[in-house]
Amino acid sequence: MSAPFSKEDGVPYLEVHHVVHLANDGSDTTANTVAACPNCHRALHLASNKDSLIDSLYAKVGRLKR
Repeated sequence: MSAPFSKEDGVPYLEVHHVVHLANDGSDTTANTVAACPNCHRALHLASNKDSLIDSLYAKVGRLKR
C-alpha cells in the first residue's frame, strides 16, 4: 500500500504510532511502533473504537509486543 501523499521532496509521508504510548512507558522500538496515515494515526488516539483498532494492530502485525 502506498502513502496517502508525498512530501515536496517526493518522499512518501506516513506517521509513526507508538502502540503503547511513550507516556505509558512504551518502548521506542519497532516492536511497539507502526506506520500509519495521518487520519488513521488520529483514530488510534481519539476514535471511540480505538481499543479495537489497537487490538487489530496486534492481530495483524506479528512483530508487535504487548
